[in-house]
Amino acid sequence: ENEEPVEKQTKRVIQNITERPEKYMVNNNEYVFTSWVESLINHCEQIIKTIGFETFKRKVLDAERDKKPSKRKLFAETEEEMRGFAFHKFDDGDLYLLTNFSAEKIKSINEDLNQMFPECKLEYIRKEN
Repeated sequence: ENEEPVEKQTKRVIQNITERPEKYMVNNNEYVFTSWVESLINHCEQIIKTIGFETFKRKVLDAERDKKPSKRKLFAETEEEMRGFAFHKFDDGDLYLLTNFSAEKIKSINEDLNQMFPECKLEYIRKEN
């Protein structure tokens, strides 16, 4: 039998766990980290506060149109386009955000938002040891 040693298995599992930050910053405001999804929604809402709902909506929907059709939508104008997955509807109008993502994927989405909206970056802050 070629069972790998337990230490090796444990190491692999630990690498897959994304470390939860203690807090995060958006626009020089500090927020207590409660969940990855909450940080993504709040990031979007802070961008909306900064640049306005219509500008945000137009930019994210334009970015959706540039994606491969096979890719799952991140933002959409109708609930049907969320295809039954968990989502957040913005209070300002018809814009939906898919929230059914892993921690790693949410970090990468926030990075993309940082690129698209440099005036409103999110930065995670780790616990200080």
